Amino acid sequence: MLQLRALHHCLGPAMPTIEANGIRIHYLDEGQGPPVVWLPGGNDHAAMSLRAHERQLGRYRFISVDPRGQGGTTAFVAAASYAPTLLAGDLLGLLDALGLERPVIGGHSRGARAALEFARTHPQRVRAVVAVAAPALGAHGQRREFYLRAAERLRVEGLEPFIARLPGAPRHPVRRAEWEAHLRAAGAEALAAQYEALAQLRPITEDTAALTMPVLILCGEHDRMLEDARALAAAVPHAQLAVIPGAGHAPFTEAKDAYAVELDAFLDAITAAV
Repeated sequence: MLQLRALHHCLGPAMPTIEANGIRIHYLDEGQGPPVVWLPGGNDHAAMSLRAHERQLGRYRFISVDPRGQGGTTAFVAAASYAPTLLAGDLLGLLDALGLERPVIGGHSRGARAALEFARTHPQRVRAVVAVAAPALGAHGQRREFYLRAAERLRVEGLEPFIARLPGAPRHPVRRAEWEAHLRAAGAEALAAQYEALAQLRPITEDTAALTMPVLILCGEHDRMLEDARALAAAVPHAQLAVIPGAGHAPFTEAKDAYAVELDAFLDAITAAV
């Protein structure tokens, strides 16, 4: 039996919760308009993703979800528990629970990869996909070594050194404290398992036949995932690629205006076509 840890810690304001696929899933649901379901990147959580998309809340309903092992959602301590099929099952359960038939599905980094996997396995439930800095080429070479090294350090050194050197942490002290609390709630073993799962990812560009819906691929020009973004754009039939000038791995914070222009234009076109 796979081990799990249910997160019942008080991590700021209470969030809505649903039970699906055998786990408890936390999410935030704000804004008005056509629904956009968003999956944050690794070591991130729903509240941070929602803040990054505050500009869209006046015209879109954003449902920002904590994937398993992140934020307030159930965390597991075995890499097999973070398999793409299980992540897709969690998202399907959430959509069913919220009565969402065909929303736009989006995500950042690890969350973008999960959004693409869901669209591949459940294309009939997806209106369009937004993939920001997705690791589309999977784990290979130095990237795989990085993931495995991170897992080993978490298990050997513990959580606090990992948190101290992790890039991309919030600068605002209150948000930094919230971010650290979520990581501590998950724990070193669960985070290590997530990195081990990332080390097993294969290239999704090998199977893009089901990705027939509109797909927006966003990536910063200085991001290590730029090669992935270009390969994905070449492999997906109806993909648009937008490279954000001056941005790295988090264009929604590093180049907010340019990111918003690309995202809004895509979402406006998708919703106007319905």
